[in-house]
Amino acid sequence: MSLRVCEDTVGKWRRRWFAAPGVASLGDAKRCGRPPVFTAVRVAQIKAAACIPPADAGVPLSRWSCPKLAGHAVANGICESISAPTVGRWLPEDALKPWQYRS
Repeated sequence: MSLRVCEDTVGKWRRRWFAAPGVASLGDAKRCGRPPVFTAVRVAQIKAAACIPPADAGVPLSRWSCPKLAGHAVANGICESISAPTVGRWLPEDALKPWQYRS
């Protein structure tokens, strides 16, 4: 049976196993790259703001749009800056559609 795996890959995983035997050693190592700009708490705060009608938050709108929600987050000190597309990517993760709110 051939697994079509490079010998270097097999060697890497064997070294990891022998260095620290156990299933935990088989997990992926930390990867390099840019750390997240927004913490999970800030993302949750912005998502929570999307769940409140704008009028209840003191904003003279009938419903939120991504640009208005981003501006609200900056104005209320949730974050220093954020783009509307970023907010627009986060909301569907929890099926939030504040622009469809019926007042």
